[in-house]
Amino acid sequence: TLNTATLVANRLRDAGANVILTRSDDEFVSLDERAVISNQSNADVFISLHYDSTEKANEISGTTTYYYHDKDISLAETLNENFEQKGILPNNGVRFGDFYVTRENTQPAILLELGYLNNDVDQLTVNSSTYQINVAEIIYQSLNQYFVP
Repeated sequence: TLNTATLVANRLRDAGANVILTRSDDEFVSLDERAVISNQSNADVFISLHYDSTEKANEISGTTTYYYHDKDISLAETLNENFEQKGILPNNGVRFGDFYVTRENTQPAILLELGYLNNDVDQLTVNSSTYQINVAEIIYQSLNQYFVP
């Protein structure tokens, strides 16, 4: 996840964005602290990146875009559309999710599940630099569309 976040941050910074990561190494940062960092910095958007797993291996595959507040649906749909069109893994769509970091953010906030680590195909895919670069580009293009309609 940290590798992917770094690639996303670098892609956005190369385009001139001011990127704030809630963590830059493998240290633990609480969910509350992540929301506080985002809210205090008055971020334009908050994107939480995750790789998931399920109780049963190979039960599900792909990406999912979660939002909490109705005001975040447009951002979620923009990202989801790009994952649907340009993503490598199957796309599971946009879903409501009651996650602390999206619920407690005051600006548009989404949570991206980028693949399932206990799915054999997903695990091989998400560990590849090709996949991580693809994710970074999709997020960059999505934010470009979201902010510059």
